[in-house]
Amino acid sequence: MKINQLKENKKRKTVCRRAEGETEPQNRLAREIKEYLREVEDFQRVSKPFTKQIFKMVSDILKENFSQKLRILISGSVNTDLHTPESNINLLVSYSYKKYDKQKQQVFVNNIKYFVQMMQDQGLAKVSLEEKKFLSIVKLEFGESLRRQKVELTFIYFQNDQQIAKDQQVKKFLVDFRPLKSLYLLTKRMLEPHGLTNPALGGLKSLCLIYLIIVEGKSVEIK
Repeated sequence: MKINQLKENKKRKTVCRRAEGETEPQNRLAREIKEYLREVEDFQRVSKPFTKQIFKMVSDILKENFSQKLRILISGSVNTDLHTPESNINLLVSYSYKKYDKQKQQVFVNNIKYFVQMMQDQGLAKVSLEEKKFLSIVKLEFGESLRRQKVELTFIYFQNDQQIAKDQQVKKFLVDFRPLKSLYLLTKRMLEPHGLTNPALGGLKSLCLIYLIIVEGKSVEIK
């Protein structure tokens, strides 16, 4: 099933529910929650080949433009199976160096700038670059042919496994606390329209939201 077909099915179900004239708010809400979670699950399943396509394409471009061997990993919500159709594909890019080196950092920075310029010149995607002390963040937004997919690349100048450790911790939480995935997806859906999942606007990062759900969820009985 294609992603566009999933969206069309959602519209048809909404029309059918209105035609039936549902009058019980609790039953309607329960049905909508189940349908939303099912739609996300279907999306995650059918989007895997597309995610692999994007990952391979970006990885190939990076390897062509960087002189040193790179480690490129999928991280964040896609890696932990908590992504939705609105989620970015997050990639973690680093050299294999174990320690920070100022000279090597400058080479890395120059390669990043060249990569950004090349993406812009060839019209492959809309690009923005944010430089920080030990890392750079490149945000890509592809065109219609690639479903306007957004990709966020975090370039770290030396090998750092903090994000990998966070993803592993989230995966463990998902195993140990089974309601977590559903609660996270539903909570995020309610908060997102208000900017409350955007740290730049004072919202919660995904990991903070997960910790909050675990603490609150374990304080009540969940069947």
